[in-house]
Amino acid sequence: MKKQLIIGVILTILVCVGLSGCESTNTPETNIIGKWQKANTTRVETLDFLENGNFSLTIVQNVTWGMYMITEKTLVLNFYGRNASYSYSFSNDNQRITLVSLGNKNITVNFIRSERV
Repeated sequence: MKKQLIIGVILTILVCVGLSGCESTNTPETNIIGKWQKANTTRVETLDFLENGNFSLTIVQNVTWGMYMITEKTLVLNFYGRNASYSYSFSNDNQRITLVSLGNKNITVNFIRSERV
């Protein structure tokens, strides 16, 4: 009986330690990865966020590359030596992202996920 109790306690500890090591994959860093198509436009505009912190912005056939950083509240795109900062929100089960410019002009842009990596 005493051995069963000790085994039970050890198993409980192992399960708790194992579960505490699991990280949520539903974070801004993981949600943003993939290709996004600008909503409500007739021309092709896409943002492609890579896991390594790089992104590409394609407008028609013109491609711009840069680096991005995302925190809990802000997305910063760095390209051509300039930073563009946005507040963002995910919706529709992380299939839509709304970007609101934090610069001088309060511009809101919506993108719909077209590919997930």
